[in-house]
Amino acid sequence: MHEEPLDKKGTKGGEAPHFEFANGEPGHKGDAFNLKPRDLAESIPEEQRRISHEVYEARNVLKLLHEQKAFKSSEKSYHEFIQRVVQAAEVGCAGAEKTTRFVHTKLASEALEQIRRDIVRRKGKWLAYRYFAVLGACGLVGALIGGSIDLAAELVPLPGLRGYGWAIVGSMVGAWLSVAAARWQIGFDDIPEYVDIYIEPIIRLIFVAILASILALFIRWGFITLSVGKLDLAKFDKGDAEGIATALVIGLIGGMGERALSVELIERTRKVLGGGSSGGGAGSAS
Repeated sequence: MHEEPLDKKGTKGGEAPHFEFANGEPGHKGDAFNLKPRDLAESIPEEQRRISHEVYEARNVLKLLHEQKAFKSSEKSYHEFIQRVVQAAEVGCAGAEKTTRFVHTKLASEALEQIRRDIVRRKGKWLAYRYFAVLGACGLVGALIGGSIDLAAELVPLPGLRGYGWAIVGSMVGAWLSVAAARWQIGFDDIPEYVDIYIEPIIRLIFVAILASILALFIRWGFITLSVGKLDLAKFDKGDAEGIATALVIGLIGGMGERALSVELIERTRKVLGGGSSGGGAGSAS
């Protein structure tokens, strides 16, 4: 009776490896390894394709974190992660050496999933806290600019600008709260979104500041009728304590509901430009 062949670990079954390391032994090349198909692309099993894709994905995320100094105090951990990824590639699609006859995609998939969990566990909170800190610092600058706008409106005076600066201040707070609530739990696939701390937070806050200003402008002109409980948001430009509070609420709405609100404002603008009904829309929140 013919017995099923064993791999190096003595595990029965498995598939023949359809990938190999293009530059020889991967252990000497760190994160510069490269997988290439041994056979024609159409003959590669789907599971081994998936493993090779996940290997590259894990390697690229690790390199991205390394470039961002996430492993500055633990360079050894970075190399250990890379070695684990290489080992997963060997088990799942490439084979540990040229004489390896079988690979096991299920074992490799489980190993890669554990690697992803470990990356998130070790570096996820660091990424989130760093992003929130930078967003908060940018928001503070935006709030100071907003406050300066309203201060100038009172001193010059410029009654037409009254309240818009406070709306910007509120939008900074709303944007930070929105991001903190939505992104507190970071997943492996979310990591690239937290890496850019130089451009994305600034662009995001500029967007919500403009959005809050447009919302205030539309409320003032009567394009939108919006109330929150007993608070009439159309009185945001009064200049007193109630007006400031109202402007801050408008900003909070703009910052926390940026996506839905931006779609609504674009649609309302199209109606106005197209000659449709512009004053009949009403929104309320309690």
